[in-house]
Amino acid sequence: MTTYTIRDAIYEDKAGILALSKLIWEGEDYLPSVIDLWLGSDQPLIVAQETPSGRIIGLDRVAISGKHAFFQGLRVHPDCEGQGIAKALAKEITMRALKKGGSAFWAGVWHENQASLSLSKRVGMNPVATMYLLSYPLEDCSIESFPFTSEEWTLRPYHLHAYDETSRLFREALQYTAGAVPMGWSCIPDLLNAHDRWILESQEGSIFLGMEDDNQEPSSIVLSLMTKPGSWTRSSLKYIQQLAQKNGWRSICIPVPVELRDWAEDLIQMGAQSLFDDLPWDECRVHYLRGLPESRDQQVAAFQLEKKELTNFSHTVFRCPYGFPQVVESDPQKSGQPFPTLFYLTCPYLRRQVARMEEQGLISSWDALIDNDPQWKTPIDKGHSTYQINRDRKILCALSLTQDQKTSLRSSLSGKGIGGIEQPGGTKCLHLHLATYLGGLKDPIGSEIFHTMVQEKRPLCCSDADCSSFFFIPNTSRRI
Repeated sequence: MTTYTIRDAIYEDKAGILALSKLIWEGEDYLPSVIDLWLGSDQPLIVAQETPSGRIIGLDRVAISGKHAFFQGLRVHPDCEGQGIAKALAKEITMRALKKGGSAFWAGVWHENQASLSLSKRVGMNPVATMYLLSYPLEDCSIESFPFTSEEWTLRPYHLHAYDETSRLFREALQYTAGAVPMGWSCIPDLLNAHDRWILESQEGSIFLGMEDDNQEPSSIVLSLMTKPGSWTRSSLKYIQQLAQKNGWRSICIPVPVELRDWAEDLIQMGAQSLFDDLPWDECRVHYLRGLPESRDQQVAAFQLEKKELTNFSHTVFRCPYGFPQVVESDPQKSGQPFPTLFYLTCPYLRRQVARMEEQGLISSWDALIDNDPQWKTPIDKGHSTYQINRDRKILCALSLTQDQKTSLRSSLSGKGIGGIEQPGGTKCLHLHLATYLGGLKDPIGSEIFHTMVQEKRPLCCSDADCSSFFFIPNTSRRI
């Protein structure tokens, strides 16, 4: 069994990374073309280093853009496969992504790479689009009078002010990519995040194109989106050939959703081919995988509360900086029975912090304060009333219930305040009060708990993304 350590990559690792790269993809790995960019970036890049030899036996990277985290570059030395190194790298890079604010996970995975697909699913990602990867050959052509615009074609930069127009223009293609903009092996989450892109348009059709992101082929131009191919497409490809030759680009990549196979067949007829010479074009496919925080909230909240499942989970109303639920809202009915609690505090860290406050006797202290101070009792009563109003509203919005069921449910819960307290005006467990406050309702006790933590300079979340262990516990992949 190989022994190793995982650490941040440094410039001195370049030779070791390149040696590892030679063993990947039969020596055609893209890492050599991007390693200098990666080593010079502040994006997380980690290596697994064998001990005591010092050999680099693994690598992983994540690129963070806002809340979007793009996993890329996972590599393990062929001699060390099957020893859990990939899983260890994935766990560490996931924590790095979460700590830098990336909570929406993305990856591009070759369709036959079952190991990477399995790991991706383990961290909450599932395929949202599958693309054929086509290429268009570069041919020598005269560029002496090459125009950037002509009577037939116009090449204009894409700007966000044209978002609505562009969304409509490429709607047919975008519906098969979950709204993402394909970039060959990778993708851009949506048009709002697309920069340095261009629209090539004529009266008959349009193409959305730009340079491949620096994580793969920096000298390739990618035809990300297009309208339905037709007679116009052949001349557009010739135009793009000229554009590529003028700028010294070495390849033209055309990703096409598998649902639009007829488009791909038309492009093949026009001279396009598989991205890999030794592979039939319809077997050259890549999956785009995505994992949004919302898609895993119910399972994560159950994990946080050490329950098998939350059957009346509604949605998350407050998150920690890592994207995990801290407060969730519940449906007012559970297994057919009335359920009075609207908001649950699920964050294990906050639950521990509040438990310490309860151990200090704060519940009895606040009950005494409410009994003896009218200035406290009035807002407390108002908080319980607001809680009931919001719960009633949720019942009235439940389309699955008949009017009689709604009436019965409201009657059963009538007079019950925060967490179902039978005597509104008193104090329920502090967890529910803090959950109510973080859930967006005015609750003086919850507000007091929150501001006490702030005044005492206690963090409002853990420092180590503790809930990330959810992704790596046994059988998690079956629950997502």
